[in-house]
Amino acid sequence: MRPPLTEQVANINEYDVIFVGSPCWWGTITPQVSSFLESSQLTGKTVIPFITHGGGGVMNTVKDLTAQCKGCEVSDKPWIGYGSRTAGVAAWIKGLGLSE
Repeated sequence: MRPPLTEQVANINEYDVIFVGSPCWWGTITPQVSSFLESSQLTGKTVIPFITHGGGGVMNTVKDLTAQCKGCEVSDKPWIGYGSRTAGVAAWIKGLGLSE
C-alpha cells in the first residue's frame, strides 16, 4: 500500500544526506514512508534511518527501508528508540561523523 503524499520535499536535490524516520508498524516501516521512498529521487544520496517502536523491536523496518531505497546508500548505523524515549540520540548523531 502506497498512500498518496499531500506534500513533497521541494528541494530534496540540495541534500546529500537524508534522515528517514518511521515507527515500526506491524514489523515494518509505515506505508507513508514507503510512499516517500518511492516518490522521492534519492539516487546517490545517503539515507540514515531512525526507527521507534512500542516494545516489539525493530523487526524488519531497516531491512525493508533499505530494500525500498533504490539507488541510495542506507547507513548501517540506524537509531532505534523505544516509545517516546530519546536517550542516546545526541551521541548517535555525533557518532555518525557528519559535519555541520
